[in-house]
Amino acid sequence: MLCCAWARPSAAWLGADLGAASSGPAALAEADTPAIGRTAWVMALMAVYWCCEALPIAVTSLLPLVLFPLLGVLPADRVSRNYFKDKNFLFFGGLVVAAALEAVRMHERVALRVLLVFGTTPHRLLLGFMLATAFLSMWMNNTATTAMMMPIAEAVLGELETRAAVGSLGKALVLGVAWAANIGGMATLTGTGPNIVLAGQFSALYPAAPPLSFASWIAFAAPLALFVLLAAWMLLLLVHLPRRQQYDPAETDSVIRRQYEQLGAPSFRELLVLAAFVLLALLWITRHPGFVPGWDTLFTSGFVTDGTSAIAITLLLFALPASPPEWLGSSCRHCLGRHKKGAQRRASSHYALGRAKVVGGLGGNEMGTSGTSLEGLANNLPRSDQPSSSQPVGLVEPRAGSPPSRLVSWADIEARVPWGVLLLLGGGFALADACVSSGLSQLIGANLTWLGPLPAAISALFLMLIVSAVTAVTSNVATASIFVPVVSSLAQSMQLHPLYLLIPVTLTTSLAFVLPVSTPPNALAFASGRITAMDMAPLGLVLNLIGICAVLLAISSFGSLLFELGDFPEWAHAIEGAADSRASTQ
Repeated sequence: MLCCAWARPSAAWLGADLGAASSGPAALAEADTPAIGRTAWVMALMAVYWCCEALPIAVTSLLPLVLFPLLGVLPADRVSRNYFKDKNFLFFGGLVVAAALEAVRMHERVALRVLLVFGTTPHRLLLGFMLATAFLSMWMNNTATTAMMMPIAEAVLGELETRAAVGSLGKALVLGVAWAANIGGMATLTGTGPNIVLAGQFSALYPAAPPLSFASWIAFAAPLALFVLLAAWMLLLLVHLPRRQQYDPAETDSVIRRQYEQLGAPSFRELLVLAAFVLLALLWITRHPGFVPGWDTLFTSGFVTDGTSAIAITLLLFALPASPPEWLGSSCRHCLGRHKKGAQRRASSHYALGRAKVVGGLGGNEMGTSGTSLEGLANNLPRSDQPSSSQPVGLVEPRAGSPPSRLVSWADIEARVPWGVLLLLGGGFALADACVSSGLSQLIGANLTWLGPLPAAISALFLMLIVSAVTAVTSNVATASIFVPVVSSLAQSMQLHPLYLLIPVTLTTSLAFVLPVSTPPNALAFASGRITAMDMAPLGLVLNLIGICAVLLAISSFGSLLFELGDFPEWAHAIEGAADSRASTQ
């Protein structure tokens, strides 16, 4: 994220000051529980470093591996296990499949097709861009989705600007794409890092509870995300597109259609990667749908998870061939491979690695932004004040090389997967484990019992407003990692179903629309040169409040029925029991 120049070097001094300041919590803790003060110090240090980026965000996530063993909070072996949980591999498998889609450029085909279906009048064009971005963001890294959609939007706007004034359509498009990328990640369990943090920490904090399944999450969050997306669309229409724009929609349609036709017919490799993606989505949805028995009942209970499906498809992507096998017959192979040369050109590693460096510099939407990253984005993305090139956006001259033998190569995945997010998840899981084991989360929850007399909805709203303010200036995964264990203890002290507070808090971390530094999609929109911070902040604040109200209404209505939030379940007492048992082993 963007910080003042002095913030980075002074963050180390600030961390040292926190060491002295944290003697307060340690002194307040009883003498036989020094781990509480030590855990509080590590949490405060990591929070400051995550905010100020004194170290890279992913590197800060490695601090528990050193500090918790040295301070006697948790043994090194136990801390390390948090970095390789089942949920980490679930997220990794989803990122690999998304990277495979990007490697064959199937995501561009889907996005352009959606734009052609919805039409090119201003209102429809904006809706088409937002729906395409949100759908891709459900499965892909949010930053990669935005980095792919922004050049398409710039190509359309650049073509229109050569013929007519497009007014504020440019502002609406870049804001719509950035917001849709943030909103789309809410809809699936693997769509964004905070959702994985919740799923992983919920299973660890409440081992006896039914785990959050992909099917139950998408049943709740997908309608909610669609509502927030439509609210964002209407907000942009009211502010930026109140009157009819003076341009010919047919010209816009020709621009998009020309880019779509340049992709050529789908290759065998594209179709097989798409089939693998669809298969993974079906496996996730049908493993444990809830209302009917899922396919996991065919195996030993509790042995198969969504992470199993994700890694199985990952292995399949590396095993399947990139061209039709010989046994299909010459005629069938000719039909499937007739656009082989064009497919190789479209999936050239030069294009892929070039954009992957832009995305990798940010490390995904969960990693936050920095001044250096934002400057790099501004230099790599097309800007509104630059003349448009005659070459179609996203197409470059291919480098010579042999065609791929498998659907994806390790180089494809290595260049596109935001590895820092996986470390960030592990650091969050380790921090949550220490908070529960030391008793810190219970102590914080006990000091928030003054929320108990308030209605549950008011308590949830209060927490959502706090999280919304925090996530506007720091990583959303880091925010979720800090708040989930604390809110779990608060729910226990209030005798509330934990998910009634945990789901709204987690989803609020994705409602970051106010500042360019809030998320990399916001930074990408700002780097386009078409909007200013004042264009984003007022509308973003309104959309934040709309999203918070929508989440609160959803969790209080059909969310309560879907997750059975009416009663305080027996398994919710597992936090205290687990903490006691862990503390006794130290």
